[in-house]
Amino acid sequence: MIVMKFGGTSVAIPENILKVKDIITRYDELLVVVVSAFGECTAQLQELAAHALDGDYKILFS
Repeated sequence: MIVMKFGGTSVAIPENILKVKDIITRYDELLVVVVSAFGECTAQLQELAAHALDGDYKILFS
């Protein structure tokens, strides 16, 4: 298993996200990929995580 973390400028613009995709797709092994949240998404991700912890999965897929 390989763990990769991309953040900051790695996901800041579409061109860089494509570079990350190119890096990830080079591997045939099991990957865990961690990326920074875009812009103002951190609060939304925290809210979704709280719902998931409470077992409320419906909100995650609506």
